[in-house]
Amino acid sequence: MRQVRSCRIAHVERVNATAARAMRLLLAEQPLTEAKVRFVWTMIAGPAVSRASTVTFADGVLAVRTRTEAWQAAVERGRPAMLARLAEFLGPGAVRTLSVTCGDPTGRTLHHRP
Repeated sequence: MRQVRSCRIAHVERVNATAARAMRLLLAEQPLTEAKVRFVWTMIAGPAVSRASTVTFADGVLAVRTRTEAWQAAVERGRPAMLARLAEFLGPGAVRTLSVTCGDPTGRTLHHRP
C-alpha cells in the first residue's frame, strides 16, 4: 500500500494578490515617468474608464480628461480609491493631485474639478 505524506501549507495567497505584488515590485524598479503613470492608471481604472479617458502626468499631478460628464462623475466618485491604488503601485506622494476634466473631441474643456 502506498503511503501519502501530509504537508501543510503555511500561507496561500490568491493569484490576483500575487500578481499585484509582483507588479508593484516590477514597477518599483522603474523611474517615475508619464508612461509608467499612464500604465498604472489603465490598470487601476479598469478597461471602461481607461477607454473613456485620457491622462497626462507632470509634477505630481495626474490630469484625467473624460469624454462625458457621466465618466467625469464616475472618476470623481472613485477618486479616493484611485489615489490609494496609485500610491500602492507608484509609491506614496508620486501622484499628489488627481485633476478631472470633461472635454469634447475638439479639446475644449467643459468642466474642471481640481
